[in-house]
Amino acid sequence: NIAPRAPPGPLEAVDGDAVTFSWGTAVEAPAPHAVTYNLRVGTEPESHDVLSGNAPLGRGNAGTNLTRRLQGLDSGTYFWSVQAIDDSYARSDWSPSRPFTIDTVRPLAGLPGLSRVRAGIGQTITAAVQFEDVHSGIDPAVDPTVRATIAGETFAFSQLQFNGTAWSGELTVTPQMPSGVADLTVSGVVDLLGNQILADTTRASFEIDTQVPAVAVSTPAAGATGVASSTGVIAITLSEPVDPGTVADNFRIELDNEPLTLVTPPEYDDNLTVQLFPEGGLRPGTLYTVQVAAGLQDLFGNRPAADSTWTFSTAVPDTGQVSPAAGTAGIAAAAVEVNAAFDNPLIDTAVNDTNVQLLREGEAIAIAPTYDPESRTIAFNPQEPIRPGTSYQLFISGAVGGPLRQAIGDFRWDFSTQVPEVDTV
Repeated sequence: NIAPRAPPGPLEAVDGDAVTFSWGTAVEAPAPHAVTYNLRVGTEPESHDVLSGNAPLGRGNAGTNLTRRLQGLDSGTYFWSVQAIDDSYARSDWSPSRPFTIDTVRPLAGLPGLSRVRAGIGQTITAAVQFEDVHSGIDPAVDPTVRATIAGETFAFSQLQFNGTAWSGELTVTPQMPSGVADLTVSGVVDLLGNQILADTTRASFEIDTQVPAVAVSTPAAGATGVASSTGVIAITLSEPVDPGTVADNFRIELDNEPLTLVTPPEYDDNLTVQLFPEGGLRPGTLYTVQVAAGLQDLFGNRPAADSTWTFSTAVPDTGQVSPAAGTAGIAAAAVEVNAAFDNPLIDTAVNDTNVQLLREGEAIAIAPTYDPESRTIAFNPQEPIRPGTSYQLFISGAVGGPLRQAIGDFRWDFSTQVPEVDTV
C-alpha cells in the first residue's frame, strides 16, 4: 500500500476566538472516498497541545471532511498542519505548519505625553501616544482620533505621524477656545483583526487660558475728576493672575507725556492688585495718564493686544473766602488783612511773589506771600503799610492750582481803603 500525499491547499479563516481550517482532497490516493484527514494544532510549530494529531491507528480526527472548526481559543499565535490517512491507515506527511493568530483583546493606549501642560493663545501642545497590541498588532492604515474636551467643547488634534505603534499630533490654542482644564480622549485605533480600542480618556491632561490680562478696577477710576491731591497710591486690580516678572516695566503714571518717578517699583500683591506710589504725591488741578503696557503677561503667556490707557484729574482749587472781600470799599487801612482761603490744596512751591501780587493803584508793592497747607490759605504779607484812601488790586496766578486751574484762569479782585476825613480846618 502506498501512503497518500499530504492534502493540498491548506487555508485558515479566523473569526473572533474561532478558526476554520480547510484543505483540498488528497487526489493521489487510490480511493479518495476512503481517505480521512487528521489535524494537529499547537502553540509551537509541529506541536499538538491544542488539538492532538497523535491518534492511534485508525481514521483521522476530521473524518472525511475537508474543513474543521475550532472555537473558544485564547488569544495568541497557533500553528496547524493536516495529513491524509487512507483506508489502510497509511498516513501522509504533515502539511507544512501554518501560523494563525487569535486576537480578541482590544488594543491599549499608553498615557499621553505632552509637550506642555499649560498653554495660552497661539501656543501649541504636542501630544504623543504609544499603542500596544500583543497578538495581531495595530493596523497602521487606520488613524487614531485624539480629542481634547474643554468646558464641554471638543477640539481634535492634528496628526503629525502614526506608524502603528506611535502617534503624535498637535493642537494650537486659538482665542475662540474656552479656558479650562482639558480631558484628552484617544479612540479609533484597531488591530489587524479588527478589535477596536475602547475610548481612553485621561482626565485633566492640560490646561489652557484664552483670557488676556485686563484692568478690572482702578482707583482712582478711569475718567475720575476731583480726585484729592492727597491720594498717595494708584491701585490697579487685574482680571487674572499675571507673571510678576512683567509688572515692573509695564505700569506707569504720566504727566505731560513724561513718566512720573515712583517711590518704589510697581508692587503686585496676592489680590491681583498693582500699586503705584508717585514720588511727591499728586499735584492739584492736574490731569494724569495711567498706562498698562501690552508687555504685561499672564501665567499662560497671554498678552493684551494693545496698551491700556486712561486718565483722571485731581481737584481744581477755587477760592473759598478772600480778605478783604472782593469789591470792598472804605475799609480802614489799619484793619486790612490780605489773604485768600481755598477749597482744595494748592501747589505750595508755586506760591511766590511772581504768582501772588498785591498792586497799589496798579503798581506792584513788595509782599512776602506764605501758604498754610492746613487751612489752604495764602497770606500776602505786604512789606509796607496799607495806605488809606487807596485802591488795591490782588492777583493770584492759576498756576498755584495746577494746569487745569491755569486753563480756567487767574484769581483777581480789588478793594479800597477809607478816605480820611478832615476833622478841623
